[in-house]
Amino acid sequence: MTLPKVLLSRCLGVIFFGALASASPAQPPASPDAPQTTVPGTSSADSADWQCNELLNADLLKLDLVASRTAQIFHVVDQISMWSKTCHRQYLSYFGGANGSEFSEADQEMLRKHVAIREKHPWGQGLEQTFYSPLDIAAAAQEGVTAGRLTAEEAATEIEVLNYFAPKVDALIGKEAPTLTRFRETLRAERLPIAVFARQLSRLCGNRRYRVPVYLIVNPHPVSHGNGVAGGRIILEVPRHGDAYTTLMRTVLSAFVDQYTDDMNKTLSGVEGLDAATLSEAITTALAPGLLRPAASDDTLFNRVAHDLESGKPLSESGVRLQRFSLMLRPALTSALADKNQTMTSFVGQAVAIWRAMAEMERAASTSVSPIRASKAPSLFVFGEYDATLTEYFKTGSRNFLSRPHRTDAYQELLGKYSKPNDTVVLLATSDTVTRIPTLFSDLLPIPVATLQDKLVRGESVVLQGHARQLNVVLLAAPKQVVLESLVRTNRALWQ
Repeated sequence: MTLPKVLLSRCLGVIFFGALASASPAQPPASPDAPQTTVPGTSSADSADWQCNELLNADLLKLDLVASRTAQIFHVVDQISMWSKTCHRQYLSYFGGANGSEFSEADQEMLRKHVAIREKHPWGQGLEQTFYSPLDIAAAAQEGVTAGRLTAEEAATEIEVLNYFAPKVDALIGKEAPTLTRFRETLRAERLPIAVFARQLSRLCGNRRYRVPVYLIVNPHPVSHGNGVAGGRIILEVPRHGDAYTTLMRTVLSAFVDQYTDDMNKTLSGVEGLDAATLSEAITTALAPGLLRPAASDDTLFNRVAHDLESGKPLSESGVRLQRFSLMLRPALTSALADKNQTMTSFVGQAVAIWRAMAEMERAASTSVSPIRASKAPSLFVFGEYDATLTEYFKTGSRNFLSRPHRTDAYQELLGKYSKPNDTVVLLATSDTVTRIPTLFSDLLPIPVATLQDKLVRGESVVLQGHARQLNVVLLAAPKQVVLESLVRTNRALWQ
Protein backbone atom coordinates (compact mmCIF):
# COMPACT_ATOMS: atom_id res chain seq x y z
CA MET A 1 0.00 0.00 0.00
CA THR A 2 1.78 3.10 -1.22
CA LEU A 3 -0.07 6.37 -1.05
CA PRO A 4 2.00 8.22 -3.68
CA LYS A 5 1.00 5.67 -6.34
CA VAL A 6 -2.63 6.13 -5.44
CA LEU A 7 -2.38 9.85 -5.73
CA LEU A 8 -0.53 9.67 -9.01
CA SER A 9 -3.24 7.40 -10.38
CA ARG A 10 -5.74 10.18 -9.66
CA CYS A 11 -3.59 13.00 -11.06
CA LEU A 12 -2.77 14.24 -7.58
CA GLY A 13 0.92 13.47 -7.71
CA VAL A 14 1.82 17.09 -8.43
CA ILE A 15 0.12 18.19 -5.24
CA PHE A 16 1.61 15.59 -2.96
CA PHE A 17 5.07 15.22 -4.44
CA GLY A 18 5.40 18.97 -4.71
CA ALA A 19 4.70 19.14 -1.01
CA LEU A 20 6.93 16.14 -0.41
CA ALA A 21 9.84 17.92 -2.01
CA SER A 22 9.31 20.83 0.35
CA ALA A 23 9.17 18.34 3.22
CA SER A 24 12.82 17.36 2.87
CA PRO A 25 15.03 17.17 5.99
CA ALA A 26 16.16 20.75 5.38
CA GLN A 27 12.65 22.04 5.93
CA PRO A 28 12.14 23.60 9.38
CA PRO A 29 9.72 21.78 11.67
CA ALA A 30 6.17 22.98 12.12
CA SER A 31 5.78 25.98 14.37
CA PRO A 32 5.60 25.00 18.05
CA ASP A 33 2.98 27.71 18.42
CA ALA A 34 0.51 25.86 16.19
CA PRO A 35 -2.64 25.00 18.16
CA GLN A 36 -2.64 21.49 19.66
CA THR A 37 -5.85 19.52 19.28
CA THR A 38 -6.80 16.22 20.91
CA VAL A 39 -9.89 14.08 20.66
CA PRO A 40 -12.73 15.41 22.86
CA GLY A 41 -12.45 13.86 26.29
CA THR A 42 -8.68 14.22 26.71
CA SER A 43 -6.43 17.12 27.49
CA SER A 44 -3.16 17.87 25.77
CA ALA A 45 -1.33 16.62 28.84
CA ASP A 46 -3.29 13.36 28.84
CA SER A 47 -2.44 12.74 25.21
CA ALA A 48 1.22 13.74 25.50
CA ASP A 49 1.81 11.44 28.47
CA TRP A 50 -0.13 8.52 27.01
CA GLN A 51 1.58 5.18 27.38
CA CYS A 52 1.76 3.59 23.96
CA ASN A 53 3.41 0.73 22.13
CA GLU A 54 4.53 3.05 19.38
CA LEU A 55 4.29 6.71 18.46
CA LEU A 56 3.64 7.35 14.78
CA ASN A 57 5.04 10.85 14.37
CA ALA A 58 3.65 12.32 11.16
CA ASP A 59 4.59 15.94 11.87
CA LEU A 60 1.37 17.78 12.74
CA LEU A 61 -0.40 14.44 13.18
CA LYS A 62 0.73 12.08 15.93
CA LEU A 63 -0.88 8.71 16.54
CA ASP A 64 -0.18 6.77 19.72
CA LEU A 65 -0.61 3.17 18.53
CA VAL A 66 -1.69 0.97 21.44
CA ALA A 67 -2.07 -2.82 21.26
CA SER A 68 -3.32 -3.41 24.80
CA ARG A 69 -4.38 -6.82 26.11
CA THR A 70 -6.91 -5.19 28.45
CA ALA A 71 -8.44 -3.15 25.65
CA GLN A 72 -8.72 -6.14 23.34
CA ILE A 73 -10.32 -8.38 25.95
CA PHE A 74 -12.79 -5.64 26.88
CA HIS A 75 -13.60 -4.96 23.23
CA VAL A 76 -14.29 -8.60 22.44
CA VAL A 77 -16.46 -9.10 25.52
CA ASP A 78 -18.33 -5.89 24.75
CA GLN A 79 -19.08 -7.08 21.20
CA ILE A 80 -20.11 -10.65 22.04
CA SER A 81 -22.45 -9.40 24.78
CA MET A 82 -24.59 -7.84 22.00
CA TRP A 83 -25.70 -5.12 24.41
CA SER A 84 -26.36 -2.86 21.41
CA LYS A 85 -27.61 -3.39 17.86
CA THR A 86 -24.34 -1.81 16.71
CA CYS A 87 -22.19 -4.58 18.22
CA HIS A 88 -20.07 -6.31 15.58
CA ARG A 89 -21.37 -9.80 14.99
CA GLN A 90 -18.12 -11.28 13.68
CA TYR A 91 -16.94 -11.60 17.28
CA LEU A 92 -20.17 -13.31 18.34
CA SER A 93 -19.92 -15.79 15.46
CA TYR A 94 -16.27 -16.54 16.20
CA PHE A 95 -16.65 -17.15 19.93
CA GLY A 96 -20.26 -18.22 20.27
CA GLY A 97 -21.37 -19.60 16.92
CA ALA A 98 -24.50 -18.44 15.09
CA ASN A 99 -26.43 -16.10 17.40
CA GLY A 100 -24.33 -17.23 20.36
CA SER A 101 -25.78 -20.73 20.33
CA GLU A 102 -22.47 -22.27 21.41
CA PHE A 103 -22.15 -20.22 24.60
CA SER A 104 -22.52 -22.22 27.78
CA GLU A 105 -24.88 -21.13 30.54
CA ALA A 106 -21.84 -19.87 32.47
CA ASP A 107 -20.76 -17.83 29.43
CA GLN A 108 -24.22 -16.32 29.12
CA GLU A 109 -24.37 -15.47 32.81
CA MET A 110 -21.08 -13.59 32.58
CA LEU A 111 -22.30 -11.69 29.51
CA ARG A 112 -25.51 -10.76 31.33
CA LYS A 113 -23.40 -9.22 34.08
CA HIS A 114 -21.58 -7.09 31.53
CA VAL A 115 -24.82 -6.03 29.85
CA ALA A 116 -26.22 -4.94 33.22
CA ILE A 117 -23.26 -2.60 33.67
CA ARG A 118 -23.56 -1.41 30.08
CA GLU A 119 -27.14 -0.34 30.79
CA LYS A 120 -25.75 2.11 33.34
CA HIS A 121 -22.71 3.08 31.24
CA PRO A 122 -23.63 3.29 27.53
CA TRP A 123 -21.17 4.25 24.79
CA GLY A 124 -18.61 6.79 25.96
CA GLN A 125 -19.91 6.92 29.54
CA GLY A 126 -17.05 5.43 31.53
CA LEU A 127 -16.25 1.93 30.33
CA GLU A 128 -14.31 3.05 27.24
CA GLN A 129 -12.26 5.54 29.27
CA THR A 130 -11.51 2.81 31.80
CA PHE A 131 -10.73 -0.31 29.78
CA TYR A 132 -9.29 1.01 26.53
CA SER A 133 -6.15 1.42 28.56
CA PRO A 134 -2.51 0.27 28.45
CA LEU A 135 -2.86 -0.91 32.08
CA ASP A 136 -3.65 -4.49 33.08
CA ILE A 137 -7.29 -5.34 33.82
CA ALA A 138 -7.17 -4.87 37.59
CA ALA A 139 -5.15 -1.66 37.42
CA ALA A 140 -7.40 -0.21 34.73
CA ALA A 141 -10.50 -1.02 36.78
CA GLN A 142 -8.99 0.57 39.87
CA GLU A 143 -8.10 3.68 37.89
CA GLY A 144 -11.71 3.84 36.73
CA VAL A 145 -12.93 3.74 40.33
CA THR A 146 -10.43 6.38 41.42
CA ALA A 147 -11.55 8.64 38.57
CA GLY A 148 -15.20 8.20 39.56
CA ARG A 149 -16.19 6.50 36.31
CA LEU A 150 -17.18 3.19 37.94
CA THR A 151 -18.27 2.07 41.39
CA ALA A 152 -16.09 -0.45 43.22
CA GLU A 153 -18.80 -3.08 42.73
CA GLU A 154 -19.01 -2.44 39.00
CA ALA A 155 -15.23 -2.60 38.68
CA ALA A 156 -15.12 -5.91 40.54
CA THR A 157 -17.79 -7.36 38.26
CA GLU A 158 -15.98 -6.24 35.12
CA ILE A 159 -12.71 -7.73 36.40
CA GLU A 160 -14.53 -11.03 36.95
CA VAL A 161 -16.13 -11.00 33.49
CA LEU A 162 -12.99 -9.96 31.60
CA ASN A 163 -10.78 -12.49 33.37
CA TYR A 164 -13.36 -15.20 32.66
CA PHE A 165 -13.16 -14.64 28.89
CA ALA A 166 -9.45 -13.74 28.86
CA PRO A 167 -8.09 -17.20 27.90
CA LYS A 168 -10.29 -17.37 24.80
CA VAL A 169 -9.45 -13.83 23.75
CA ASP A 170 -5.75 -14.39 24.41
CA ALA A 171 -5.84 -17.21 21.87
CA LEU A 172 -7.27 -14.82 19.24
CA ILE A 173 -4.70 -12.18 20.17
CA GLY A 174 -1.90 -14.69 19.63
CA LYS A 175 -3.37 -15.86 16.34
CA GLU A 176 -3.87 -12.36 14.92
CA ALA A 177 -0.76 -10.68 16.38
CA PRO A 178 0.99 -10.81 12.96
CA THR A 179 -1.94 -8.87 11.48
CA LEU A 180 -1.44 -6.02 13.93
CA THR A 181 2.28 -6.11 13.26
CA ARG A 182 1.75 -5.81 9.51
CA PHE A 183 -0.67 -2.94 10.02
CA ARG A 184 1.84 -1.01 12.15
CA GLU A 185 4.46 -1.65 9.45
CA THR A 186 2.06 -0.23 6.85
CA LEU A 187 1.57 2.92 8.92
CA ARG A 188 5.30 3.30 9.40
CA ALA A 189 5.86 2.92 5.65
CA GLU A 190 3.22 5.57 4.94
CA ARG A 191 4.39 7.99 7.65
CA LEU A 192 5.94 10.58 5.33
CA PRO A 193 3.03 10.72 2.85
CA ILE A 194 0.62 10.89 5.81
CA ALA A 195 2.68 13.76 7.24
CA VAL A 196 2.50 15.63 3.92
CA PHE A 197 -1.23 15.13 3.70
CA ALA A 198 -1.73 16.10 7.35
CA ARG A 199 0.31 19.26 6.82
CA GLN A 200 -1.86 20.27 3.87
CA LEU A 201 -5.09 19.57 5.75
CA SER A 202 -3.79 21.25 8.89
CA ARG A 203 -2.97 24.39 6.91
CA LEU A 204 -6.48 24.40 5.51
CA CYS A 205 -7.79 24.06 9.08
CA GLY A 206 -5.73 26.85 10.62
CA ASN A 207 -2.38 25.08 11.18
CA ARG A 208 -3.66 22.88 13.99
CA ARG A 209 -1.80 19.93 15.41
CA TYR A 210 -3.57 16.70 16.30
CA ARG A 211 -2.63 13.83 18.58
CA VAL A 212 -4.75 10.85 19.62
CA PRO A 213 -4.31 7.32 21.01
CA VAL A 214 -5.36 4.60 18.57
CA TYR A 215 -6.28 1.22 20.08
CA LEU A 216 -5.62 -1.59 17.61
CA ILE A 217 -7.99 -4.52 18.13
CA VAL A 218 -7.58 -8.06 16.80
CA ASN A 219 -10.35 -9.12 14.45
CA PRO A 220 -11.47 -12.68 13.61
CA HIS A 221 -13.02 -11.66 10.29
CA PRO A 222 -10.70 -11.40 7.27
CA VAL A 223 -12.42 -8.30 5.80
CA SER A 224 -15.26 -6.88 7.91
CA HIS A 225 -14.17 -4.36 10.53
CA GLY A 226 -15.36 -1.37 12.49
CA ASN A 227 -14.08 1.70 14.24
CA GLY A 228 -15.24 4.32 16.70
CA VAL A 229 -14.22 7.30 18.78
CA ALA A 230 -15.07 7.28 22.48
CA GLY A 231 -13.49 8.59 25.63
CA GLY A 232 -10.84 10.44 23.65
CA ARG A 233 -9.65 7.28 21.92
CA ILE A 234 -9.91 5.85 18.43
CA ILE A 235 -10.80 2.15 18.47
CA LEU A 236 -9.89 0.29 15.28
CA GLU A 237 -10.57 -3.36 14.46
CA VAL A 238 -7.81 -4.59 12.13
CA PRO A 239 -8.78 -7.39 9.69
CA ARG A 240 -6.28 -9.55 7.86
CA HIS A 241 -7.32 -8.33 4.42
CA GLY A 242 -9.76 -5.43 4.85
CA ASP A 243 -8.76 -1.80 4.41
CA ALA A 244 -8.26 -0.61 7.98
CA TYR A 245 -5.78 2.01 6.74
CA THR A 246 -8.40 4.09 4.93
CA THR A 247 -10.80 3.62 7.85
CA LEU A 248 -8.22 4.99 10.28
CA MET A 249 -7.33 7.93 8.06
CA ARG A 250 -10.99 8.76 7.60
CA THR A 251 -11.54 8.77 11.37
CA VAL A 252 -8.49 10.91 12.06
CA LEU A 253 -9.17 13.36 9.23
CA SER A 254 -12.74 13.90 10.41
CA ALA A 255 -11.34 15.21 13.68
CA PHE A 256 -9.56 18.00 11.80
CA VAL A 257 -12.75 18.96 9.99
CA ASP A 258 -15.03 18.68 13.02
CA GLN A 259 -13.17 21.54 14.69
CA TYR A 260 -15.04 23.86 12.33
CA THR A 261 -18.56 22.70 13.15
CA ASP A 262 -19.60 25.95 14.84
CA ASP A 263 -18.20 28.13 12.04
CA MET A 264 -19.84 25.90 9.44
CA ASN A 265 -23.24 26.20 11.10
CA LYS A 266 -23.02 29.99 10.91
CA THR A 267 -22.09 29.93 7.23
CA LEU A 268 -24.76 27.36 6.39
CA SER A 269 -27.62 28.96 8.31
CA GLY A 270 -29.42 30.04 5.12
CA VAL A 271 -28.58 27.04 2.94
CA GLU A 272 -31.56 24.74 2.43
CA GLY A 273 -30.90 21.11 3.31
CA LEU A 274 -27.21 21.52 4.21
CA ASP A 275 -25.90 21.58 7.77
CA ALA A 276 -22.46 21.26 9.36
CA ALA A 277 -22.83 17.56 10.08
CA THR A 278 -23.63 16.77 6.43
CA LEU A 279 -20.83 18.98 5.10
CA SER A 280 -18.29 17.57 7.56
CA GLU A 281 -19.19 14.02 6.60
CA ALA A 282 -19.01 14.89 2.90
CA ILE A 283 -15.56 16.47 3.25
CA THR A 284 -14.32 13.42 5.15
CA THR A 285 -15.76 11.07 2.53
CA ALA A 286 -14.15 13.10 -0.25
CA LEU A 287 -10.83 12.67 1.58
CA ALA A 288 -11.21 8.96 2.34
CA PRO A 289 -12.01 6.93 0.35
CA GLY A 290 -12.21 9.75 -2.20
CA LEU A 291 -8.54 10.80 -2.24
CA LEU A 292 -6.82 8.64 0.36
CA ARG A 293 -7.15 4.92 -0.36
CA PRO A 294 -4.94 1.85 -0.81
CA ALA A 295 -2.76 1.40 -3.85
CA ALA A 296 -4.27 -0.48 -6.79
CA SER A 297 -7.74 -0.22 -5.22
CA ASP A 298 -10.92 0.77 -7.04
CA ASP A 299 -12.27 4.29 -6.83
CA THR A 300 -14.94 3.30 -4.34
CA LEU A 301 -16.57 6.70 -4.10
CA PHE A 302 -16.88 7.09 -7.87
CA ASN A 303 -18.24 3.55 -8.23
CA ARG A 304 -20.87 4.07 -5.53
CA VAL A 305 -22.16 7.21 -7.19
CA ALA A 306 -22.19 5.53 -10.60
CA HIS A 307 -24.23 2.67 -9.14
CA ASP A 308 -26.69 5.08 -7.52
CA LEU A 309 -27.17 6.94 -10.79
CA GLU A 310 -27.64 3.70 -12.72
CA SER A 311 -30.26 2.59 -10.19
CA GLY A 312 -32.08 5.92 -10.37
CA LYS A 313 -31.68 6.62 -6.67
CA PRO A 314 -32.75 10.17 -5.75
CA LEU A 315 -31.03 12.75 -3.56
CA SER A 316 -33.88 12.39 -1.06
CA GLU A 317 -32.01 9.33 0.26
CA SER A 318 -29.42 10.58 2.74
CA GLY A 319 -26.75 8.04 1.74
CA VAL A 320 -27.13 8.83 -1.95
CA ARG A 321 -26.98 12.57 -1.26
CA LEU A 322 -23.81 12.20 0.83
CA GLN A 323 -21.94 10.12 -1.75
CA ARG A 324 -22.87 12.37 -4.66
CA PHE A 325 -22.02 15.55 -2.79
CA SER A 326 -18.68 14.07 -1.69
CA LEU A 327 -17.75 13.16 -5.26
CA MET A 328 -18.62 16.66 -6.48
CA LEU A 329 -16.55 18.17 -3.66
CA ARG A 330 -13.47 16.13 -4.51
CA PRO A 331 -11.99 18.38 -7.26
CA ALA A 332 -12.54 21.51 -5.17
CA LEU A 333 -10.98 19.84 -2.13
CA THR A 334 -7.98 18.74 -4.20
CA SER A 335 -7.43 22.35 -5.28
CA ALA A 336 -7.93 23.68 -1.76
CA LEU A 337 -5.29 21.33 -0.34
CA ALA A 338 -2.78 22.51 -2.97
CA ASP A 339 -3.56 26.22 -2.69
CA LYS A 340 -1.73 27.88 0.20
CA ASN A 341 -4.14 30.82 0.03
CA GLN A 342 -7.20 28.67 0.65
CA THR A 343 -8.77 28.40 4.11
CA MET A 344 -11.58 26.25 5.43
CA THR A 345 -13.84 29.32 5.29
CA SER A 346 -13.20 29.90 1.59
CA PHE A 347 -13.59 26.20 0.85
CA VAL A 348 -16.95 26.06 2.65
CA GLY A 349 -18.11 28.85 0.34
CA GLN A 350 -17.26 26.69 -2.66
CA ALA A 351 -18.99 23.72 -1.05
CA VAL A 352 -22.19 25.72 -0.64
CA ALA A 353 -22.15 26.62 -4.36
CA ILE A 354 -21.64 22.95 -5.27
CA TRP A 355 -24.50 21.89 -2.99
CA ARG A 356 -26.89 24.41 -4.54
CA ALA A 357 -25.92 23.38 -8.07
CA MET A 358 -26.52 19.73 -7.17
CA ALA A 359 -29.94 20.55 -5.72
CA GLU A 360 -30.89 22.50 -8.86
CA MET A 361 -29.93 19.57 -11.08
CA GLU A 362 -32.02 17.23 -8.95
CA ARG A 363 -35.05 19.53 -9.20
CA ALA A 364 -34.65 19.71 -12.98
CA ALA A 365 -34.41 15.92 -13.19
CA SER A 366 -37.54 15.46 -11.07
CA THR A 367 -39.69 17.41 -13.56
CA SER A 368 -38.79 15.22 -16.53
CA VAL A 369 -40.58 12.03 -17.56
CA SER A 370 -38.79 8.98 -16.22
CA PRO A 371 -36.92 7.13 -18.99
CA ILE A 372 -37.66 3.91 -17.13
CA ARG A 373 -41.42 4.45 -17.28
CA ALA A 374 -41.19 5.62 -20.88
CA SER A 375 -39.20 2.57 -21.99
CA LYS A 376 -40.82 -0.64 -23.22
CA ALA A 377 -38.51 -2.79 -21.11
CA PRO A 378 -40.12 -4.31 -17.99
CA SER A 379 -38.90 -3.17 -14.58
CA LEU A 380 -38.09 -4.99 -11.37
CA PHE A 381 -38.42 -3.11 -8.07
CA VAL A 382 -36.94 -4.70 -4.94
CA PHE A 383 -37.83 -3.40 -1.50
CA GLY A 384 -35.91 -4.56 1.58
CA GLU A 385 -32.39 -5.23 2.79
CA TYR A 386 -30.00 -7.66 1.13
CA ASP A 387 -26.28 -8.15 0.64
CA ALA A 388 -24.89 -6.30 -2.37
CA THR A 389 -23.52 -9.58 -3.75
CA LEU A 390 -27.11 -10.67 -4.44
CA THR A 391 -27.69 -7.86 -6.95
CA GLU A 392 -26.77 -10.19 -9.82
CA TYR A 393 -29.72 -12.43 -8.89
CA PHE A 394 -32.12 -9.56 -9.64
CA LYS A 395 -30.54 -8.11 -12.77
CA THR A 396 -31.62 -10.03 -15.87
CA GLY A 397 -31.45 -9.14 -19.55
CA SER A 398 -32.74 -5.72 -20.54
CA ARG A 399 -35.00 -5.41 -17.50
CA ASN A 400 -34.74 -2.16 -15.52
CA PHE A 401 -33.73 -2.80 -11.93
CA LEU A 402 -34.19 -0.47 -8.93
CA SER A 403 -33.98 -1.25 -5.22
CA ARG A 404 -34.91 0.65 -2.08
CA PRO A 405 -35.33 0.06 1.67
CA HIS A 406 -38.76 -0.29 3.28
CA ARG A 407 -39.67 3.40 3.54
CA THR A 408 -42.86 5.16 2.51
CA ASP A 409 -41.05 7.77 0.41
CA ALA A 410 -39.08 5.03 -1.37
CA TYR A 411 -42.26 3.16 -2.32
CA GLN A 412 -43.89 6.39 -3.43
CA GLU A 413 -40.91 7.30 -5.57
CA LEU A 414 -40.45 3.99 -7.38
CA LEU A 415 -44.07 3.02 -7.80
CA GLY A 416 -45.25 6.57 -8.44
CA LYS A 417 -42.51 7.71 -10.81
CA TYR A 418 -41.08 4.64 -12.48
CA SER A 419 -43.56 1.76 -12.51
CA LYS A 420 -45.94 0.78 -15.29
CA PRO A 421 -48.50 -2.05 -15.56
CA ASN A 422 -47.13 -5.61 -15.32
CA ASP A 423 -43.82 -4.56 -13.77
CA THR A 424 -42.64 -6.79 -10.92
CA VAL A 425 -42.18 -5.93 -7.24
CA VAL A 426 -40.11 -8.16 -4.93
CA LEU A 427 -40.70 -7.65 -1.20
CA LEU A 428 -37.98 -8.94 1.15
CA ALA A 429 -38.68 -9.26 4.87
CA THR A 430 -37.38 -10.87 8.04
CA SER A 431 -38.71 -10.95 11.59
CA ASP A 432 -36.73 -7.77 12.24
CA THR A 433 -37.77 -5.85 9.11
CA VAL A 434 -41.36 -6.93 8.34
CA THR A 435 -42.74 -4.08 10.46
CA ARG A 436 -40.94 -1.58 8.22
CA ILE A 437 -43.18 -2.33 5.25
CA PRO A 438 -45.16 0.91 4.94
CA THR A 439 -48.81 0.67 5.95
CA LEU A 440 -49.80 2.65 2.84
CA PHE A 441 -48.40 -0.16 0.68
CA SER A 442 -49.32 -3.21 2.77
CA ASP A 443 -51.92 -4.07 0.10
CA LEU A 444 -49.03 -5.27 -2.05
CA LEU A 445 -48.54 -8.25 0.28
CA PRO A 446 -50.16 -11.50 -0.92
CA ILE A 447 -51.20 -12.20 2.69
CA PRO A 448 -52.11 -9.87 5.59
CA VAL A 449 -49.10 -8.48 7.39
CA ALA A 450 -50.32 -9.94 10.70
CA THR A 451 -50.42 -13.42 9.16
CA LEU A 452 -46.92 -12.91 7.77
CA GLN A 453 -45.61 -11.85 11.17
CA ASP A 454 -47.16 -14.92 12.84
CA LYS A 455 -45.47 -17.23 10.33
CA LEU A 456 -42.08 -15.60 10.90
CA VAL A 457 -42.46 -15.85 14.68
CA ARG A 458 -43.11 -19.57 14.29
CA GLY A 459 -39.85 -19.86 12.34
CA GLU A 460 -41.50 -20.38 8.94
CA SER A 461 -40.17 -19.06 5.65
CA VAL A 462 -42.63 -17.61 3.11
CA VAL A 463 -42.45 -17.62 -0.69
CA LEU A 464 -45.62 -16.26 -2.33
CA GLN A 465 -46.73 -14.57 -5.53
CA GLY A 466 -49.58 -12.12 -6.01
CA HIS A 467 -50.93 -9.26 -8.09
CA ALA A 468 -51.77 -5.78 -6.83
CA ARG A 469 -51.91 -2.26 -8.26
CA GLN A 470 -51.46 -3.74 -11.76
CA LEU A 471 -48.09 -5.10 -10.63
CA ASN A 472 -46.75 -8.63 -10.23
CA VAL A 473 -45.67 -9.18 -6.63
CA VAL A 474 -43.19 -11.69 -5.17
CA LEU A 475 -42.88 -12.01 -1.40
CA LEU A 476 -39.79 -13.64 0.14
CA ALA A 477 -39.70 -13.69 3.93
CA ALA A 478 -37.72 -15.63 6.53
CA PRO A 479 -37.04 -15.41 10.26
CA LYS A 480 -33.35 -14.56 9.72
CA GLN A 481 -31.46 -12.56 7.09
CA VAL A 482 -29.18 -15.47 6.16
CA VAL A 483 -32.21 -17.64 5.34
CA LEU A 484 -33.82 -14.80 3.37
CA GLU A 485 -30.73 -14.41 1.22
CA SER A 486 -30.79 -18.15 0.52
CA LEU A 487 -34.39 -17.76 -0.68
CA VAL A 488 -33.24 -15.06 -3.11
CA ARG A 489 -30.65 -17.40 -4.57
CA THR A 490 -33.08 -20.29 -5.06
CA ASN A 491 -36.17 -18.41 -6.29
CA ARG A 492 -34.91 -16.07 -8.97
CA ALA A 493 -37.15 -17.79 -11.52
CA LEU A 494 -40.12 -16.04 -9.90
CA TRP A 495 -39.12 -12.65 -11.29
CA GLN A 496 -37.26 -13.61 -14.47
